[in-house]
Amino acid sequence: MVNVLAYTVATGMTIPLPIAIVTYMIVQKTTKNNRLAVDLTVHLSTVLFIGGVHTLLYVIFARSFLSWILILILVIASVMVIFHWRVKEEIIFRKFVKGFWKFNFLIFGLLYICLAVFGLIHRILSI
Repeated sequence: MVNVLAYTVATGMTIPLPIAIVTYMIVQKTTKNNRLAVDLTVHLSTVLFIGGVHTLLYVIFARSFLSWILILILVIASVMVIFHWRVKEEIIFRKFVKGFWKFNFLIFGLLYICLAVFGLIHRILSI
C-alpha cells in the first residue's frame, strides 16, 4: 500500500502537465463551468508543478534544489505582500493567497516547461 502511494506521488511530480489537463477535463465535464474548472485545476496542480520543477532540477543537475525553491516561494510571497500593501493599503488575506497561488502556478508551470525542454535537449546532446 505504501508503494502504491509512493508511485502515485512520484508520477504526479514527474508529469504534472498531463495530470493538470486531465483534472481540467474532469472538472469541466462534471460541473459544466469553465471558470471553476480552471480555478480548481490551478489550485490542485500548483503543488504538482512545484514538485515537478524540483524533480526535473534533481534529474538534470543531480542535486536537490528544494531549499532554493522554498526560498523562491518565500521571496514571491514577500514581494506580493509588499505590493498588495502598497496598492490596497490593507492586506486581504483571501485575495492575497489566491493571487499568490495563481502566480506560483504561472511561475512554476513556465519553469517546468522550460526545464523539460532543456532536459530533453541536454539528454539528446549528451548521447
